[in-house]
Amino acid sequence: MAWIGIDLGSTNTCAAIWDGKLRMVEITSGGATSLPSVVTIANGVALVGQAAVEARKTNPDYDFRNFKRKMAEKWLMEYGCLTDE
Repeated sequence: MAWIGIDLGSTNTCAAIWDGKLRMVEITSGGATSLPSVVTIANGVALVGQAAVEARKTNPDYDFRNFKRKMAEKWLMEYGCLTDE
């Protein structure tokens, strides 16, 4: 049986497979095993990774970073663990 692990980091994202041996997943066409955890919307297209970093120069209002920190916010507010004050 094989297992996959995904690290959705605040700065970078990467993935690996374990099937008795650790194998890093190439997640870009250039063979990189990680990419920046950034999403930018440019001309109606969602860009991720380095392409999003570059697109930020011309689309700064549509650049999203550090969103991982907010992923559970609604759940935490519903259960009284976080307030919006």
